[in-house]
Amino acid sequence: MEDIAPDLLLRIRASFQKRMEESSQIQSLLERIQSGGGTYGDAQNYAYQIGQALSQALGENLSSAVLPDGRMYYNIASRVLEPLLEEDHSIVSQAAKLVQQSLNQKAGIGIQAQTVPVNADRIAGIVDKISNGESFEDVAWVLDEPIKNFSMNVVDETIRQNVNFQGKSGLRPKVIRKSERKCCPWCSNLAGEYEYPDVPDDVYRRHENCRCTVEYDPGSGKRQNVHTKKWTTDGQRDMIEERKQIGLTSTDIFRPKDYQITIGAYVKLNSLELLEKAKAGKRHSHAGVYRDAVGKSKKQLQKSIISRTAQIERHADKIQNPESYVPDWKEKSSAYQEGLIRKWEKDMRRNAEQAEIELAVFEEMYGI
Repeated sequence: MEDIAPDLLLRIRASFQKRMEESSQIQSLLERIQSGGGTYGDAQNYAYQIGQALSQALGENLSSAVLPDGRMYYNIASRVLEPLLEEDHSIVSQAAKLVQQSLNQKAGIGIQAQTVPVNADRIAGIVDKISNGESFEDVAWVLDEPIKNFSMNVVDETIRQNVNFQGKSGLRPKVIRKSERKCCPWCSNLAGEYEYPDVPDDVYRRHENCRCTVEYDPGSGKRQNVHTKKWTTDGQRDMIEERKQIGLTSTDIFRPKDYQITIGAYVKLNSLELLEKAKAGKRHSHAGVYRDAVGKSKKQLQKSIISRTAQIERHADKIQNPESYVPDWKEKSSAYQEGLIRKWEKDMRRNAEQAEIELAVFEEMYGI
């Protein structure tokens, strides 16, 4: 049997390219996005137009007449559709990244725009559907709306990625979902504004023929506590600043309650539960911390609590201001950035747990 996949791919790719170049809508949207004036609404419109161009290119080059036995076999579908959908993803992803970069700059946010990897599962699903029909005509619909939906989903997922990344960095981004006219009840119920972290996954989802828009709002660009997602009150802030100036350099003025409040502003923990588990046995990760705490003098225990609290604050600042600690932060890959932030979060939580255990021991031995 003649291998028609390479020739089909070349013809469809050429048609796809031609349609994009000749589309005034695509070129106008691309120019706006590249100039820095694009919104996520523009990115989603661009994604739809790109998906439609690919769908039309597929439609004009594929039919039962050009396929063996009048059907789309899996080996043909995978070798033709996979690279084309990956190209669609790359084109749309780059446009969405440019929009995010522009929005970040306008909001004064010094965080690199995040991109999303190609959704291999979605591509596999499209390939499976198109290759399962006894006749190509029975499944030709798969190359219409599902292709456009795949393209628009790249923008939806880019928003999700950036909202989550910025939220974990201490910002308060918002997601705004707007329903189209005469949309279904499911979409109508999802319409509205959502502030991180209270953004349900369904906000980013769309069914076939859905033209609802999902947009991003960076908020004020101000940072919040990365773990509690709550702003520190003026009273707490004053207390923390006072403790920084006095408590970190001396044990002469040591108010355990102040340290409990400070730690709680960054990480929420159950100190009693931590203490009981640390007491329980050798295998608990903080059992050694408890044993050491019991054996320390009062002043040694105070110094250890002060030191651990300083580490908590330092890691929180790293998470909220990574560019201050990594000079080329903006040039780092999203995988590197996310991995380092996860490490800082883990280190901050470990220090918080250890400080809470020491505070609990201090209370048992000396009172608060």
